[in-house]
Amino acid sequence: MPDVLLLDETIDGFDPIVRRQAFQYIIEDVAGREMTVLVTSHNMRELDGICDMIGIIKGGHMAVERDLNDLRANVRKIQVAFTPDFLASNFPYDALEVLHMEELGSTDLLVVRGKEEEVSAHIQGFKPLKQR
Repeated sequence: MPDVLLLDETIDGFDPIVRRQAFQYIIEDVAGREMTVLVTSHNMRELDGICDMIGIIKGGHMAVERDLNDLRANVRKIQVAFTPDFLASNFPYDALEVLHMEELGSTDLLVVRGKEEEVSAHIQGFKPLKQR
């Protein structure tokens, strides 16, 4: 009967039906006990409907702590590709609030905070090969 329950990637690898069932069991178990549950996940979608608050850790520190709905409204995941020559002399993400960045071959995967239109317009100003 702990006061705090820590779940680290608890449902990673489960199929969607088992994921939902596992979280349902956890919710039922802690509902009446006023317990705090901390869940780690790399997939924000799987936490939808489960968590009230979301935190994003960057560099070992809490970069963002928000209500899930507020966070969803202000955080974007984008994929961008530029030519290697362009990236050798430019860093087009300086003006963005980048929460996470990965290089996947010639494509950059970014999680950024900001309005969708503003983020997209900023990236498009550098004329990427592709943007999603």
